[in-house]
Amino acid sequence: MHASAAVGAKVGGRRQVKNVENNRQIQDLGRFCVEQYNLKMMHKGINGSSGKLLLFSEVVSAETQVVSGIKYYLRIAAAPHGGGIAEEFEAVVLVKPWMHSKEVLTFDPSPRSY
Repeated sequence: MHASAAVGAKVGGRRQVKNVENNRQIQDLGRFCVEQYNLKMMHKGINGSSGKLLLFSEVVSAETQVVSGIKYYLRIAAAPHGGGIAEEFEAVVLVKPWMHSKEVLTFDPSPRSY
């Protein structure tokens, strides 16, 4: 969903994104979330704490919410770096197109992981 597509959306309400698997913008946002998570884990590793790095698989579902920007609620499949079974993660990303900014607000294991 592009920013212009969200203009007609009700402010504050969430909307399901259809055809997520073929939506390049949504898949790119999911990839961005995993990259940001990995950067955070590498930084923690430098400071003495280590976390597992992930390889992005795909965004499996997404919702949007118009706020002061667009919040994307993503369910992301990602596998441990080095191999293993993909797990699901839930991420919230705030995009402010007019500022050319995007920020990962949360990235956590999904309680409904498959």
